[in-house]
Amino acid sequence: MKRILIILLSFILFNPLQAQEYLGIINSNYAGTIGTQLNPSSFVGSKLSFDINLASGGSSFDNTYLYIPKEDLTFFGFGNIVDIIENKEFLTRWDPNNPNDPQSLTFSAEAIGPSFMINFAERHSLGFSTGAKTFMTTYNVPAHVAENAYQFLEDESLYNTVWTTDNMQMDILSWAEYGLNYGLIMFQNKKHLFKGGINLKVVDGFAAGYVKNADVTYNIVSADTILFGPTSLDYGRTDFNSYDPTENYKDLKHGGGFGWDLGFTYELLRDSSEWTYEMDQHWWADPDKNKYTLRIGASLIDMGSIKFNEVSNTYHLETNDASYPSWNGEHYEGNEDFDRTLSYIFYGDSSASFVDDNFKMSLPGAFSLQVDWNAYKNLFINATIIQGFNRSSEQGIVRPDIYALTPRYEHKWFEVAVPMSIEYYGHTKARIGLALRAGPVFVGTDEIGSLLAINDMEGADIYGGIKINIKKKKLKD
Repeated sequence: MKRILIILLSFILFNPLQAQEYLGIINSNYAGTIGTQLNPSSFVGSKLSFDINLASGGSSFDNTYLYIPKEDLTFFGFGNIVDIIENKEFLTRWDPNNPNDPQSLTFSAEAIGPSFMINFAERHSLGFSTGAKTFMTTYNVPAHVAENAYQFLEDESLYNTVWTTDNMQMDILSWAEYGLNYGLIMFQNKKHLFKGGINLKVVDGFAAGYVKNADVTYNIVSADTILFGPTSLDYGRTDFNSYDPTENYKDLKHGGGFGWDLGFTYELLRDSSEWTYEMDQHWWADPDKNKYTLRIGASLIDMGSIKFNEVSNTYHLETNDASYPSWNGEHYEGNEDFDRTLSYIFYGDSSASFVDDNFKMSLPGAFSLQVDWNAYKNLFINATIIQGFNRSSEQGIVRPDIYALTPRYEHKWFEVAVPMSIEYYGHTKARIGLALRAGPVFVGTDEIGSLLAINDMEGADIYGGIKINIKKKKLKD
């Protein structure tokens, strides 16, 4: 049984990340293909005529349980952080007086592959994108579960205590997506512009797993026996032993589905004399000048789901009283052996827990609102809200909520932004970041505080990429 809980709890505890949002760069007028991830209408009518993403991506993680105290950090001390992690000198927030304190953990990592966008015929844009993403979210994880996982069930001070969980849930999802983007300027006059865009995506599901409705009562009696009281939970997973990722793509795929993003943008334009010029008895937009005072966008992002139907099973476990002796020496030959063992513990029948041979997972859908104010010349102030959808009791990724304010200085060859954000996912966390762009190259982080030794380190966040973009040019006689 030790290995049963360690597999589950270590998976929960040591894979924490949060949604990668690129806050410092995604609202830029030069974001290109990156910007369409937040609002599919952002590229049409932008300052770029053509944009190719060669390689971009990032990774972000956060948790409320493990941390490195700020007193142990040094200014931009990457080596210092690596040494602390390798030597396991980080701390936990375990409080024996508050063992049920809920912990929240989130994870995301993504790679954006070859993608392109093009503006054409003055009012239209078209693009194609590729990418791969992994999300993990957990919530309602009691501190005693996190501590038992951290201690690998070997802390005897936690023995002979009846522990309970209430609706603990976990979801993990990995997929590849291939998207087609179309944008259109729907209306424009001298003062107002309104545009819309849509991403349609084919999604290949690689791996997934979930635990939901987990009401568990357990007692680690000794190094030999664990007792279960009234317990009920549902879980599902793809079979991670059924394929070799080094072989062909078909072996990696466990399901498929569709996704979509939809966005609209309104721009309050400056007086046309400030951003247009006359040539050949026609007025043209000057690509070197900003044309709006205020830009407001609204979008639905990462909508859709994946059905896993290739070696993907679901199970239900329920008991009023169960015991697992000799848990400390248990070994598993694979996922099916793990499932059969759990079923036997709870039912006395190694096949009784099986429910179905397929399941669906929802993508990390969210509603987003973006407000961009051109405060002065090349200085912009952006406010962005990203509100994840609550999946209730259904399996699927619940995206953390983000409330961000980002001042940025924007030039066609250089850009700097300082995103200040509040993230909510079971707890509220304030963050400050930094993003830099030099021509087609950008790097950034939405959480730089721990690298500056300003606050305790509970996670990390970094993103970057390189693109080929062709800026619109001013026409000449």
